[in-house]
Amino acid sequence: MSSVILILILLIIFLTLLIFGYKVVIGPATATPKYKIDVVGDKTVLTQIEPSDCKGDVYTMKTSCSRNGIILDGTENKCGPGKEEWVLDPDAPGFQSAIGTGSCPVDYRDCEVICDKPCKGATWIEGNCTRDGVILDGSETDKCGRGMRTYTLDESAPDYVASTGRGVCMKTYSSACDVECPQNAVAPPACVYSSTWQKSANGCVVSKEDKARQVGYDEDGWQESFKLALEAENCTGEKRLSEWETCKGPPAPVDCVGTWGPNDGWGPCMGPCGTQPQQTRNYTVTREAKNGGKVCPYENGKEETKNCGTVVMCPSDCEGYYTDPPCPTQCGQPTTTLSTSFVITKNPYGSGRICPTPSSKTCPATPACPTITPSLSNVNFVRAERTPLPGYQGMLIEGPIRA
Repeated sequence: MSSVILILILLIIFLTLLIFGYKVVIGPATATPKYKIDVVGDKTVLTQIEPSDCKGDVYTMKTSCSRNGIILDGTENKCGPGKEEWVLDPDAPGFQSAIGTGSCPVDYRDCEVICDKPCKGATWIEGNCTRDGVILDGSETDKCGRGMRTYTLDESAPDYVASTGRGVCMKTYSSACDVECPQNAVAPPACVYSSTWQKSANGCVVSKEDKARQVGYDEDGWQESFKLALEAENCTGEKRLSEWETCKGPPAPVDCVGTWGPNDGWGPCMGPCGTQPQQTRNYTVTREAKNGGKVCPYENGKEETKNCGTVVMCPSDCEGYYTDPPCPTQCGQPTTTLSTSFVITKNPYGSGRICPTPSSKTCPATPACPTITPSLSNVNFVRAERTPLPGYQGMLIEGPIRA
């Protein structure tokens, strides 16, 4: 009878899963199961998983300083006070994942990003008028004429305000200057640079020809650099305003390559008996993205788990006891064999030990019953008179009476 009840229970569970859907009872494959199947005695019980929040002591930053969902990077309207989002580090020792509908705590910490502002100031320190590193003081012919003067921002002046964050600060600038020559002297033609070497905005091009196209990925080419001068016609030879150097195009972008593995990487469906089996897969990055190439959708080593298959009940042994019928006790009974049946209190399941078959026991013969021989000495005869019954007038009934 118990085995019939167990089969009916399993049939009901199977029909429930078939009608209402596996996801309704256990949950979606990627969701945390809300129920588990246990075997209590010879019964299968569907119980709800007790939720538990994740636990740990080490936090890691999940979101940098932000405000109203906007990351603060120091630019205009993206600076000042904000909040950082910190969560428990799943890779730290002692971390325990949430169970069921449990959640993980989030710690929002105060932060502040300095605004990017340029420096301010209007007080400049005037330098000497120079040409090719020589101070033009007007004392000689080679120390007069056109030159360049450098001005330096006075950071000790009261009107100076330092830059903040990644704000720029132009602390020097140059301007043309003229120094009077001695009487009756004429300043020689001079090439006075008004800038340092600067790379052409045309970038690395395939040739030195005008309007040459830019090189492609990893292609060899030429890069022009130039200087600005006050009197360009005087800039020749070593005082040239333009020069070329070899260059190479940017490296070709390399896309990230990654995979879950064959058959989407899902491993065998496995798990202890009596619990929901699961499958696990890991994402492997075989080539990292470089040079602006497309990144992989998952980080290397990312693990995913999903429910699979059906719950397999754990094997259980047969439990019960043998009946022990009493042997006959009446005298004169011959040797007899009595059947002893096994009463099942718990049916076996799976590879559990099966129930034993009925057995028997032998009862010995009982002693013979004693024989009693009657004698006349033990018999008394009496005369009894009774009122005759109708139809039996005058009859006398006599008989022996045992002592």
